[in-house]
Amino acid sequence: MRQQMEEEQWDLCRLLDAALHGRPAEMLPPAEKYGAILELADRHRVLPLLYDVLAPKLPEEDENRKRLEKRSAETVRQSYRLLFLGKYVTGLLQEHGIETVLLKGSGTAGLYPVPELRMAACTRISGKNGAWR
Repeated sequence: MRQQMEEEQWDLCRLLDAALHGRPAEMLPPAEKYGAILELADRHRVLPLLYDVLAPKLPEEDENRKRLEKRSAETVRQSYRLLFLGKYVTGLLQEHGIETVLLKGSGTAGLYPVPELRMAACTRISGKNGAWR
């Protein structure tokens, strides 16, 4: 069991390396391992980064591909929402003479090959306005 988990971790690292460097994966793991690798990637919140590497290799009706597409689409929507909110808030602050600099998050998403696929760690909390944190 431990050896299998270590292999899945190495497979995930190889796929992420290919994704982050914008190149095809040199050696894809066997298709029967995709489910476990995608589960591991999802737990580490890096699943959308695998889209360009794995989606072209999976049949359109494959459950793993559907999961990858769904999570990637959710992440892209969230990224655009956060980008809009970040620009809106920094614009308001600048209008009132307060200079701002975005650190981390959407401010560094441009370092990724596909910035929209970078998952954010923001969550919606309950409250009067359903504020973001």
